[in-house]
Amino acid sequence: MKTVLKIFIAIFIFTSCNTSEDVYTYSVSGRVINTFGYGICGVKILSSSPGYAISDSIGFWSISGLSGECTITPVDTNYLFSPGSLIVNNSSEGLVFIAGILFDEKMER
Repeated sequence: MKTVLKIFIAIFIFTSCNTSEDVYTYSVSGRVINTFGYGICGVKILSSSPGYAISDSIGFWSISGLSGECTITPVDTNYLFSPGSLIVNNSSEGLVFIAGILFDEKMER
């Protein structure tokens, strides 16, 4: 019984130690604009790393806590974005997505 207890304590101590390396995290930010340069609010900006943002009332957004290579993608069913996504691997500011309005066949009638 004492041997089992010693093994359990040794395993607990070993797994409780922080043996992992520090993970480098970074932030990205930018703006969603229309073709006239005006900010668009309410666009969801997704990240392939955990986290997302919603563009504010003048189109600005920011995501922090990213690590490794991430794909940043704007999502809104009313728009088509250029570029459709961006790949980042370090802190970046001024990332711009330009939103073009999607045309619905029903709107043309």
